[in-house]
Parts: sequence; structure tokens; C-alpha cells
Amino acid sequence: GIIVGSVVGGIFAVIAIIFLSIYCYRRYRRRRLVSSTTVSYQNSSDTSHNRVRPMTGEGYFKSGDWTSRYQEYSRWHGPHQMSLEFDHTTGKVIGHGYDDVGSFNVGGTFSIEKQQIILSKTYTPGGGDSKENIGHTITMKLTWNSSNVQFEGNWRDETDLYRNEDKFELKLGD
Repeated sequence: GIIVGSVVGGIFAVIAIIFLSIYCYRRYRRRRLVSSTTVSYQNSSDTSHNRVRPMTGEGYFKSGDWTSRYQEYSRWHGPHQMSLEFDHTTGKVIGHGYDDVGSFNVGGTFSIEKQQIILSKTYTPGGGDSKENIGHTITMKLTWNSSNVQFEGNWRDETDLYRNEDKFELKLGD
């Protein structure tokens, strides 16, 4: 009886250790250090300190320097800088930037009618954080929030081994 109990208990312990190791590895692999820079964004629920910068129509989509931040594992990361160029004839946007994963190129579309931007951010392999940067693509779907004077929505990361999704914010630089 005692030998059988020990063997069964040992098997359960090994299985638990394997699952815990996989869980910890996946969290570690995707974890990013929170920047020590003070974030200049307001919480979505607190708009009392937002500056009013009226924008209408094409004003939402200005070429220039933009600031972004994203949430992952209940923590905000950023701010990060990116340069975006909007082509109002074709409805396309291109750009580039750098964040804690590495340098990236951006491409996508925008709609003045829907007040929406859909971006694909593709990291340049071999730069930045070698554990995080695998040359993958992050997709962002953002809609203008006039109360917070910024685009808000979600980012999505889908690779063969990993899938994740969380909040993303983008605002025109000052």
C-alpha cells in the first residue's frame, strides 16, 4: 500500500512540475520589463486631466511622430515612439519605430468614416530583445476615442507557438 501510494503521488508530482514549468516558461518568454519612464497617458476611465485637442475628419490621421503603449499581463508597457505617414488618397499608412522588443516596420489602412486604424507591426529579426524578437507580426485594430484624444483598441500576437491579445493605445505626439 505505501509503495503504490508513493508511486502514484510521485507521478502526480512530476506531472504538476511539468505543467508549472511550461506555464512559467511561457510567462517568462512574453514578460517585458515595465519602463521606468512615467507614462503620460490618462486612464481610460479618468478623462478629467486630458487636454482638449479638437480633431475632425482627416485631423485624426496626421503624419508624424506618434506615441503608443500596450498592456500585457495586466501591466502597461511604454510609451514607445513610432513615425507614421498617412496617404489620404489610398487610405494606407506606413511607418517605423522601436520598442522594448526591437525595431519594427508598420503598414496598414485607415478609415476616416469609421475613425479606425488597422496596423500590422513587423519586427526586424535579430535586433532588440533576442528572447522576444522573432521577426513576428503584431496586429492592432484601433478606434478613435475623442474623450481620451487617442486611438484605442487591441493588439494581437499569433505565432505557431503563441497567441496573445490585450489593450493598445496610440496618440499623436506633442
